[in-house]
Amino acid sequence: MFETIEEILSVAAAASAAISMLIGFIVTTIKSIKNKKNAKSAETTNDINKSAMEKVIEIEKIFSQASHVLKATGIKTGEIKKENVLNFIRSQCAERGIEFDSDYWSAQIESFISIMNVSKSRD
Repeated sequence: MFETIEEILSVAAAASAAISMLIGFIVTTIKSIKNKKNAKSAETTNDINKSAMEKVIEIEKIFSQASHVLKATGIKTGEIKKENVLNFIRSQCAERGIEFDSDYWSAQIESFISIMNVSKSRD
């Protein structure tokens, strides 16, 4: 089939180049798919962040009147409100097919509350 060593080396070099090109194409395609997936996940997380902030405001409004009464009886509403928002976020994550990270979302809620407290103190 191959008469000389040069022919064998020539075919081997061509095959090696083709394999390298194929591997490069596969790697690029995988990276592209992964980047699209990461971008979609980031977009979804941002959407949930926005919804969570709105939920924190809504819960604050709902509890604004009851908080005074509950605090007078010794019931602290902070954890109740936070758990309500966490449950909302948990359902949003489930609906959108992303993993719920309670530590991350707890920190986000704390951040939202800090922002709200700063804006309240300015009013």
